[in-house]
Amino acid sequence: MSKVHLLFKIIRQLKVKAVLLLVITLAAEAAVVYIAGLYRLPKQYQSRLSGISKDGSCVYFDTLGRRADVESLLSGYNSVEDILYVSYVANLKYNNELYYLKAVSSEKCFGNSLKSPGDNGKDTNDAGDNGTGAKRGKIPSIVSSRLILQGDSAGDMIPATVFKEDEQFDTEFSVRDVLSEDSLVMNFQVGSNRVSAYNIFAPCGKDVYVIADDSLEDLLFEKIGFDRSVLYPSNGIVLFKEDSDRESRLEVINTLLANDIGVQDSSEIEETTRIVSKNNIDVFSAIPLLTMALSLAASFAIIVMSIDSEAKTIALIELVGCSKTQGNVLLITAFSVILLPGILLNSAFILTSVLLGKQLIDNVLITPESFLQLGITVLAFLAIITVSTLFLKRQNSHVQRVIEEI
Repeated sequence: MSKVHLLFKIIRQLKVKAVLLLVITLAAEAAVVYIAGLYRLPKQYQSRLSGISKDGSCVYFDTLGRRADVESLLSGYNSVEDILYVSYVANLKYNNELYYLKAVSSEKCFGNSLKSPGDNGKDTNDAGDNGTGAKRGKIPSIVSSRLILQGDSAGDMIPATVFKEDEQFDTEFSVRDVLSEDSLVMNFQVGSNRVSAYNIFAPCGKDVYVIADDSLEDLLFEKIGFDRSVLYPSNGIVLFKEDSDRESRLEVINTLLANDIGVQDSSEIEETTRIVSKNNIDVFSAIPLLTMALSLAASFAIIVMSIDSEAKTIALIELVGCSKTQGNVLLITAFSVILLPGILLNSAFILTSVLLGKQLIDNVLITPESFLQLGITVLAFLAIITVSTLFLKRQNSHVQRVIEEI
């Protein structure tokens, strides 16, 4: 009988124990990947927040439900470097699908998600007059996820329709960049008085972002006829110049407060982010941690019972000419083969999530690094199998037991 036949004979005889071991290890591997992703997501949000705060050089503002011309309000302050905001403009139709068109004040709203610096508004004067006898000038630049811009790439021109109440206007945009669906961009989804990074940033998802510049204003105000207030923010972030002093920053804050605009310091937001992150981890990690601990204990118990129940088969393997080392290798290999389907299923899940560029599970960030956590878990199970097999076989002479029974 070949070693391969012996290997599958052991697996077939384990039956229920093999199925239980497969399910347990599959659950444990999934739990480890889940927990690692749960800890990874807050770090991503905190990193995006720290990337703009720079030692408290910014404040968050909230107009309390109304739109306000904050840029004009703060235009006279030299301590202000930039004002970051995202403002809903209109509905947009592209490829027969409807999306939200949102204006962003600056490319800084995308953080490091953009592949390279760009020139907002693509100049198309050299592209001809499109048969109208008039030059088209600059075209607004958009950024969205590859879920929407399928097959499009930076620099492409795409046709789209912008809606204003019952009217619709055909236009075109220049693609500034195509992001993965889980790329964090500023979105300002405020849900409470205590703002965290989770309220400021959100995955790119299925929104279309357009850079707010002269080309966008020309499209919205001159061609379509929107009111200028459509670009006024409801909330956003005021970035201060690094060399600005405390007094000049307080002047800006006091001006915002005097105009009934709420303000939160970046240190408050960072602290709230840490609290929300800790609460999320505490809530969502309890069951996976318990699953992982129980799986490790249960897998050891099943291996012990399996080795004991297969004593005759193991002894016969050694009696027919296999050395103890070969017998150990066969047994360890049999248990390892049982792990294989679970490894493949978890690997498929990680690969799907990475390729799609989106979170398949809420509050969990799956990245290529998840393969590392899966690999460590598999190695841990292999170590349990190997140590258990060698230890139990050393404690019990299976060959001697079979001889005594005979």
